[in-house]
Amino acid sequence: MRFVLCFMSKYIVVTLQTKKQKKIMNPKIILIALFAFTVAFSASAKKQKVVFDVSIHCESCQKKIEKNIAFEKGVKTLDVSLKKQTVTITYEDKQTNVEALKTKIEKLGFTATEVKPKADKK
Repeated sequence: MRFVLCFMSKYIVVTLQTKKQKKIMNPKIILIALFAFTVAFSASAKKQKVVFDVSIHCESCQKKIEKNIAFEKGVKTLDVSLKKQTVTITYEDKQTNVEALKTKIEKLGFTATEVKPKADKK
């Protein structure tokens, strides 16, 4: 008997094989295995947040950034504020970094300057 984990397109099939037959395991075990994989992979990447001052002037500029940056690798959330002329990005640090995001905005034809968090005064 052997335990086999097969990855087929979007589905994971867990089977317990003998020499003569295959049996699909209990769905609860499959869910536990999926949960374990999800926890293992999500724990390794930390979410970071960065704010850029960007030279946007109109809704067209705003949409251009939203359309091109939202689906970049590692980007989790994106907020483009035309009123404040800022772009706020939450990203996974294992997949991208501040410099890469800044470069992607600049390739669209905008200037981007990172806004450093203000230190609290006591």
